[in-house]
Amino acid sequence: DASLSIRELAHANDVNGMVLTHSLQLAVSVDKDTPVREFGISASQLRDALVHLKEEGAASWSFLKYWMWPPLMLFALWWLWRGGIPAGGDGKKRKGWFPKRTYLASQLAVVVLFGFALGKAPNPMEGLVKVFKGTVGIYSDTPEKLLLLGYFSLLAIVGNKLICGWGCPFGALEELLYEFPALKKLKRKQLPFRMTMSIRTLLFVVFVLVVFGWVGGIEGMVIYHYVNPFNLFGFELALWTVALSVVAFLALSLVIYRPFCQLICPFGWYSWWLEKISLFGIRIHRGRCNDCGACAQVCPLEAAAGRLAGQALPADCFSCARCLRACPEDALAYGPRWRKP
Repeated sequence: DASLSIRELAHANDVNGMVLTHSLQLAVSVDKDTPVREFGISASQLRDALVHLKEEGAASWSFLKYWMWPPLMLFALWWLWRGGIPAGGDGKKRKGWFPKRTYLASQLAVVVLFGFALGKAPNPMEGLVKVFKGTVGIYSDTPEKLLLLGYFSLLAIVGNKLICGWGCPFGALEELLYEFPALKKLKRKQLPFRMTMSIRTLLFVVFVLVVFGWVGGIEGMVIYHYVNPFNLFGFELALWTVALSVVAFLALSLVIYRPFCQLICPFGWYSWWLEKISLFGIRIHRGRCNDCGACAQVCPLEAAAGRLAGQALPADCFSCARCLRACPEDALAYGPRWRKP
């Protein structure tokens, strides 16, 4: 009933008033005792918002993701460090090392289990965005949101961007499309890192300005919600910008490596900074490397080329193992950063 106030509606439907205010795209500071129809909210808009909130709050199995991600990250870490190397394997004959089918099988499992089976939330992007929403009063449990971000941060730090490269369902879907056998003849396009990082940074700045109400005047508005591809896993594609974005990102994935991760994702931007302090990652044995460039040729980003050139801040590395498989001189290894290769 649009004649009721936000406070009355929140109480009657057992939802958080601030979250309901945000779902109705109203400023957080609006009078909670004013009938919502006076804000121009129709009965259908109100119904859709309440249905969405009840679906989000419904009991689900999505909490299982928190227990499933750590074992997956440990498996990825083991496989990249030790498991992908055959016993007694010759480091200069790496054919068969780090088999691609293992990585792609894990990506398929992530899409099915962490995506469609367990739903869109939680996910790494949400982990970052909800902290900002909490700071403007959308959520009352901001400390819990900080813990969620800390959880995802740890999964990114333990191994070079592991949560993005191995545990993100939409990133995994992009990976599978990029590697789809029937489309391998398509010409792949490597985007300049300066461009992708600049776009992500600009979007993140706009996001901060908007979410705090400094631009637009409505606190709690999240620009990423309008292009959120994780909605695919909840089959929430009613918003045309979301539906169009999902189609666009999936189509681009056929020729560009992980376009959403490179160009849009705020957690992708955030985890790039965390790469610099990751505990495990790709290391180069300079005494063996002959600068042949084999690693840079197979890397879908500029990460390998930047690493080869000794850049302090190379492009994103998703720990996909392509370079480990390609090196002909046994000069690359995945392992603890505190040890010499």
